[in-house]
Amino acid sequence: VIKLNDAFLSIYQKASELIIKVASLIEETHPGIRNLFDVASLAASPVRLLFYHPSTTNQFGAGHYDKSKLTIQIAESHEGLRVAPNKDSPLQPIVRDANMAVVFPGRGLRETFGDNTPYPPGWHDIIRAAKFNQGRTVPTKAAEVCARWALIFFANGKDFVMPDKTLMHTR
Repeated sequence: VIKLNDAFLSIYQKASELIIKVASLIEETHPGIRNLFDVASLAASPVRLLFYHPSTTNQFGAGHYDKSKLTIQIAESHEGLRVAPNKDSPLQPIVRDANMAVVFPGRGLRETFGDNTPYPPGWHDIIRAAKFNQGRTVPTKAAEVCARWALIFFANGKDFVMPDKTLMHTR
C-alpha cells in the first residue's frame, strides 16, 4: 500500500496543479472559485484507478454526473468515454492523444454557482471500445481480469458534502 501511495503521489500533485490552473481560468466567470481548492480540500479529493472487468455488456458505466466540483479524466486504456456538453446534447466520444487529460465540471460546481453557470456538469458514460487510447495498453496477463482501466481525479472542493447518489444518475 505504501508503494502504491508513493506511486500515486506524483499523479495527485500534477492533478492538483491542473485543478488550480483550470480554476484560475474559470475565475473570470466565477470570482473566488480558486478559493474552493485549498490544500486541505485537494488532499481530501480522491485519485481513483478503476478497473472494468471483462463482460459481454456494451456499457461499462451508465450515464451519470460526478459528485466533484471538477473531474480530471487523467488517462484510460481504451476509447469509450463519452461526455455531453450540456443537458440537452447527446453524448460525444472523447478522443485525445496521450498527453491530454479531459477536465469537466461535476455536479458540485453547479451546486456552488447555480443553474446559470456556463460550466454545466458533464453527463457522461463509458462504453466498450476495442481501440486503445494513444500510448495506452492493458498487459496480456492483466486482460484476463481487466477489460479497461481509467485513472481519475475528483476535485471535491471545500466543504464537500456527499450528495444523494440518485441525483448523480438522473439527467
